[in-house]
Amino acid sequence: MLITECRGRQLHSLAVWTEGELQPNDVYPLVKTPCEQVVQAGIFCCEQSIQQQFPDYLALREMAAESYVGIALRDTKREVTGILCIFHQQPLQDVQRATQILQIFAARAAAELERQRANTALEQLNQALEIKVAERTAELLEREQFLQTVLDTFPLHIFWKDRNSVYLGGNRNFLKNAGLNSLVDIQGKTDYDLPWTLAEAAAYRADDRQVIESNTAKLGIMETQRKADGQSIWIETNKHPLHNLDGETIGVLGTFQDVTDHKVAKALIKQQLAAIEAAIEGISILQNDVYTYVNPAHLNLFGYTHPDELLGQSWQLLYSSEEVRRFEQDIFPTLECDRAWQGEAIATRKDGSQFPQGVSLTLMNNGLVICVCRDISDLKQAQEQITHNALHDPLTGLPNRRLLLDRIEFALQRSRRHQTSHYAVLFLDLDRFKVVNDSLGHLVGDKLLIEVSKRLKQHLRSTDMVARLGGDEFVILLEDVDTVEDIVQVVERILADCQTPILIDEHKIFTSTSIGIAIGSEDYQEAANLIRDADIAMYRAKSETHNSYKFFDAAMYLEAMSRLTLETDFRKAITQQEFVIHYQPIVSLKDSQLTGFEALIRWQHPDRGLLSPSEFIPMAEETNLVTGLDSWVINQTCEQLMVWKQQFPNHFPLKISINLSVQDLHRSTLLQDIDDILSVMSLTGDLMILEITESMLIEDIDIDQTIDLLSQLASRNIQISIDDFGTGYSSLSYLHRLPIHSLKIDRLFVGNMHLKNRNYQVISTILALGKQLGLTVVAEGIETPHHLQQLQKLGCDLGQGYLFSQPLTAHDVETILNSSTGVPRMWVF
Repeated sequence: MLITECRGRQLHSLAVWTEGELQPNDVYPLVKTPCEQVVQAGIFCCEQSIQQQFPDYLALREMAAESYVGIALRDTKREVTGILCIFHQQPLQDVQRATQILQIFAARAAAELERQRANTALEQLNQALEIKVAERTAELLEREQFLQTVLDTFPLHIFWKDRNSVYLGGNRNFLKNAGLNSLVDIQGKTDYDLPWTLAEAAAYRADDRQVIESNTAKLGIMETQRKADGQSIWIETNKHPLHNLDGETIGVLGTFQDVTDHKVAKALIKQQLAAIEAAIEGISILQNDVYTYVNPAHLNLFGYTHPDELLGQSWQLLYSSEEVRRFEQDIFPTLECDRAWQGEAIATRKDGSQFPQGVSLTLMNNGLVICVCRDISDLKQAQEQITHNALHDPLTGLPNRRLLLDRIEFALQRSRRHQTSHYAVLFLDLDRFKVVNDSLGHLVGDKLLIEVSKRLKQHLRSTDMVARLGGDEFVILLEDVDTVEDIVQVVERILADCQTPILIDEHKIFTSTSIGIAIGSEDYQEAANLIRDADIAMYRAKSETHNSYKFFDAAMYLEAMSRLTLETDFRKAITQQEFVIHYQPIVSLKDSQLTGFEALIRWQHPDRGLLSPSEFIPMAEETNLVTGLDSWVINQTCEQLMVWKQQFPNHFPLKISINLSVQDLHRSTLLQDIDDILSVMSLTGDLMILEITESMLIEDIDIDQTIDLLSQLASRNIQISIDDFGTGYSSLSYLHRLPIHSLKIDRLFVGNMHLKNRNYQVISTILALGKQLGLTVVAEGIETPHHLQQLQKLGCDLGQGYLFSQPLTAHDVETILNSSTGVPRMWVF
């Protein structure tokens, strides 16, 4: 017996019974078999000779089948699903009975087969559904992971909660802020479970409730948050209602970002804006040549009261047509190239008045122009005053040496071009002036000089010039003189006038003058030589008799020889080490404490005794011998400073001021020499102050090289001081470029200082300039308590002079330092 299932052109056995037992299932062909007849007819019987009827079906032969009966198995749809058949080795005797019995079994077998098929189909469907569910689940997980990855890439902190403000998830930034590692850590937590403060957590939940209940987003919430590391930050939060597919609000979706830096920056900008608003400089912003911002100082500077008067207006409103043209042709092209410009301009106020203006322009990358300006009228006046003082004697108002040299040089060049143009230089020195000064005082002496200067001018034409070189020395330049007699007539009138008594403060003063005359000729190449020769002639006249004059001639050669002798002695003194250094204390005018010393060289001449620098330094500078001397001074001073530092460490830092000559500024080895000396002496540069005179800068033909040298010295913490400030001119233009630390007011100004007189104004101006430039100001020549009091009132920083101490030997300095355990006080205020 065989029960099979139809599967296309094959039969798959479901049960095989033969020879009294079940056999293994197998697959049988359907085509050209008796079973094919069953599929077609529903039932097929062959009583005998079945093999002959189906010769190609080899299985019949193997079973030795003789007869066959089969019936189709049908499902409830009457479709053939299988076959129930019997192969017998004997002819079939009762076909009808066999068929009936077989039909009974066939009905049961068909039902079972349909049940099995249904079960199989159901299992396959379940498997397919499980696969589909797994695939869908994997897809959803993949999408969820992708969405989480996307959220993690956002710089914002993102989170979402349910209606009860319980966290459902968050991105990586949020988890990090909360001190958590994964989504699992955040799920199920509330704000009270996180590092926030209780007040912060309550505020967050209140915001959640408002968003959920109103079903409306809440944006731009500025609040604080304590992070997991304990740091408190400012955050800006946005919260939106979270909906399901049915549109129901099921929670809240929120984002926030750390705005601490922004808030700090905003506060800083607010502070900066307040500073700009309070600035004394006028500050404005230009966009497309019109004002978009002006601060109060800018309005006040130009005479306006309200920003609307300038906002939207062109900058040209505040400048004349000439200045506008200069800006457009010169300044703006420079601004475009360099992105910045600084200089001066003439501005116009609302009332039409003009004033000098310091301007600084900066071109920003976005095209805006930042303008900072200020009224420099006072500075200009101060500069003009200083420039005037640099060209003129502060006491008499006469031109000084510098201006005189310029005029003589002009006359010299004019004489070369025009052979008929003649000139002469007269050098005057008052006789017995020192007696007047010593007996009646400096105030009377100053008034005498002023009166003499007035008398001298009375005897000159507008083309002539009288200058004061200092002390009681005057120089007159006479131009367009035809004969020697013309010169003599002027000289004799001056001599006669100077003999006339002068009444000063009820004192009748009798004085006279000695005059030396140098007539211009083609032999002169430099203006100073004319003054020199006139000076030599004056000394000859003074040595012979008072109130006389002498023309310079060859007979004065002996005086030149004397100067040559001095030069020879000087060269010998260098090798014989005849020089010594004295130290004049420099004192704080605020508390009288000693701050340092100025090193002053003296020449211990074997025949002439102790000579001051004025007796040999000018000659040393003229002969270029001063550089060797300066090197010696620097070395000896630093060696002495090293000794004092070791002996008196409690008194340091005491600074030493050392004078440099103009030749030193051009000595290529100066920098290396100073480095070597400081290294050998184990000293630091901050203990050294190098002084250069204002005249050195005036006469310097390579100022850029000098500035570079001074900058290198300053980089070693060596301070640079301008000595005799205010006695020269033109150096003011270099002040802002020089790395200077201090200015020294010349003793000439201090000695002639009286309340509200010209010297007082000069000193006041220098101190104001020093303060504006951030420089220390030192006054020289303080000799009286009155000098000290006036300088203190003006706010002078430091001073030196005989009121405190004359220049001291090294031994005397050590005596002072030994007398005090702390910093010595040189004067009791």
